[in-house]
Amino acid sequence: MNNPNASPSFRNIAIAAAVVSLLAMFYFQSVPARQADQLPYSAFVTAVEQGEIRSATIQGQEVTAERSAGGTVTTYVPQGAGLIAQLQQKGVVIKAEPPPQPSLLGSLLLSLLPFALMIGIVVWLSRRAMGHGPAGWRRRPHVDRQVQSQAAAARNSGHL
Repeated sequence: MNNPNASPSFRNIAIAAAVVSLLAMFYFQSVPARQADQLPYSAFVTAVEQGEIRSATIQGQEVTAERSAGGTVTTYVPQGAGLIAQLQQKGVVIKAEPPPQPSLLGSLLLSLLPFALMIGIVVWLSRRAMGHGPAGWRRRPHVDRQVQSQAAAARNSGHL
């Protein structure tokens, strides 16, 4: 670690990797694990009436059902549709679950992410303005001395 510029670039890469990892974690956490066929509500009711549905899990207005022949289907039930009575009439096993809730940690991190990003930008801009930014932005003392000596020479020669 003799090079002082190697440490900040590693730190920047580590921060970027952490942000990408967090975003990927939240994205893949919200993607459902199993994929079911999406049915229109009318087709679902027809399948219930024909005895093709063995069991149904109701979460809010979303219904996930298992077919008697195998496979899974999902549908969205409109308000006041009276689906539970139809399911009971056909002997379908009904399971009710609360709608899925987002994780507290995930919602907290997602709400704080914009503020952390703004603070990071302000810190980066202030460090850059003070001359503590990346190596290309730092003040170089030997250049400052050259400029000062050229200005002094110009003053002494009477050009300024």
